Amino acid sequence: VLALVAVLGLSAAAAAAIPSQGVCYNVRNSKLYDKNNVAPAINDTVKKMKAGDKAYLPYGRYKYTETIRIENASSGLKNCVIVLDGVYAQPKTSTFDAMTVAGENLSLTVNSITNNYLSNTYPTKRASGITVTKARNRTFTFGQITGFEYGIRLMPSKANIEGNTVSFRYLGDCKYPLYLEAAPGANASVNKTVFTGGRVRGYTGVTMKKGSAQTSPHTGNT
Repeated sequence: VLALVAVLGLSAAAAAAIPSQGVCYNVRNSKLYDKNNVAPAINDTVKKMKAGDKAYLPYGRYKYTETIRIENASSGLKNCVIVLDGVYAQPKTSTFDAMTVAGENLSLTVNSITNNYLSNTYPTKRASGITVTKARNRTFTFGQITGFEYGIRLMPSKANIEGNTVSFRYLGDCKYPLYLEAAPGANASVNKTVFTGGRVRGYTGVTMKKGSAQTSPHTGNT
């Protein structure tokens, strides 16, 4: 852990999240890396990951101008570890999803992500924060998520989202800080997920909504 902190520039908590064995990608080594838009480099790295791989981006202040996609249809990101340290910011006038996540048995850590719209007034449409469409037996560790329409949105697109652990430090200035709803047309729900967190500040707190095709309720969440 001390070597990762000293050499790679990771915070101690972020370094501890990365196992010492296995293939480990540094996103800064991607040919697409640009601190003013890190999304292409992150997305390209994630697409290369095989089951059991790791990827990280050292602490820094980064911008992104398109959706960060933690998705890999080939490997499913099974048993992978991804650590995005630092602060990630998008233009506050944008309306695209900040991050989408899909996979199984993944450990994902995101230190801080923001739309820079820090206000307790909520316009008709704002960007969404972190949207999870597929997850089973996963660990999500989020720091601050601020300025979005949805902070953390669990939206199963096909199968149930279940057996996960979701922790956060602060969900602020989001209209719907924590939101559970099946995707349109999906008969799926969010079940047996444990949420632990710090502060929540928004128009609502926790919102659970029945999807248009959902037949079973969200159950067993704590």
